Amino acid sequence: MEKFFKFSTIKLDRNMNHIMITSAYRFCSYRGHKSSQSA
Repeated sequence: MEKFFKFSTIKLDRNMNHIMITSAYRFCSYRGHKSSQSA
């Protein structure tokens, strides 16, 4: 049971990492697009 819990936690961590990276990338590209438009 402990092993399974550890495994799911690692899986969740990786998922959160992916979500954070994706949202950060979208945020950066969105900001870059906005600034290039106003320039």
